[in-house]
Amino acid sequence: RVEQRTAELLKANVLLEREMVQRRQAEEALRQSEVKYRHLVENANSIILEMNTSGNVTFVNKFSQEFFGYGEAEILGHNVIGTIFPSRDSTGKDLEAMIEDIVHHPTKYAHNENENMCRNGERVWIVWTNQPLYDEEGHLSKILCIGINRTEQKRTEETLAQQTKEQV
Repeated sequence: RVEQRTAELLKANVLLEREMVQRRQAEEALRQSEVKYRHLVENANSIILEMNTSGNVTFVNKFSQEFFGYGEAEILGHNVIGTIFPSRDSTGKDLEAMIEDIVHHPTKYAHNENENMCRNGERVWIVWTNQPLYDEEGHLSKILCIGINRTEQKRTEETLAQQTKEQV
């Protein structure tokens, strides 16, 4: 009986050792994937941020910090309204209501363009792609926002429209 139990324990030990090796390999692969993801996000020439369902910034990449003029500590935990979004854009559109609507209907805003604001007060136009992120229970927890600066194209369009109007 002792020999049988010893053989069973040896077999269980071999299986546990294999499982530990597999787990270490999986953890290393996950770590490498996280490093690759972080490198990609931090070095992208795009605005990448996450906001929670209250509109507070929970993540911001370096490009975003440089673009908007905020350090990480100055923007993390702060609401997008009053930092990178004015309450109203220059046409009077209520951006505060838009952010609230994004949180309630994120798929409606999968792609949108709106005026934003840099720390120095400069107004810029950003094309946003917004992706809802859900927790384990399936509740919306964050919105991943990826933005591209379209300010120069917008200004060129406005100049051309003004010139066309003047010609007519």
